[in-house]
Amino acid sequence: MDDHVRGSVLVVDDEPTIAEVVARYLERAGYETRIAADGVAAIDAAISARPDLVVLDLMLPGIDGLEVMRRLREQDRGTPVILLTAKGEESDRVIGLRLGADDYVVKPFSPAELVARVDAVLRRVDTSPAHETPIEFDDMTINPAARRVVVRRFPLLRRRRNRIARPARKRRSADRGHHHRLDELCQAAGGREHVR
Repeated sequence: MDDHVRGSVLVVDDEPTIAEVVARYLERAGYETRIAADGVAAIDAAISARPDLVVLDLMLPGIDGLEVMRRLREQDRGTPVILLTAKGEESDRVIGLRLGADDYVVKPFSPAELVARVDAVLRRVDTSPAHETPIEFDDMTINPAARRVVVRRFPLLRRRRNRIARPARKRRSADRGHHHRLDELCQAAGGREHVR
């Protein structure tokens, strides 16, 4: 086990034995854990102290896991979620992943494998403050955490994948509907070496 805390994980499961086993394995791996037994408690816990990751059961009393995940995503889109559930049908997995889960583990499960999946998801998610700090140069500000770009105080509206619309303001008729690729914006800002 590491001597330092590797991150915080909110474990949400209405079965106390499962929640305690998951928490114990995560703590042995160096994670700080909190447990919530229902959807309302999960939302309250996540709002009171943002976890680095949520392990979330789908079948919870009151508010189900998908609704919990939807509400968590409204509050903070960056917190990864691993669904841990007895619902193992392909359609359930697809729905969970499409609604924003980062991984999906079916019960019964190996606690050691779940810890490995937590490690893997958190490796992919860089929560360092340097990556959340807006990048500013000339008249452009890029906020990676909010996924927002502002040019000359006007936000760019995302229209299509890998394309960003012109600023949302009055446009000349010749500019209407024109989209810029991110690399075009970077080139206009002085080249890619300025965007790091």
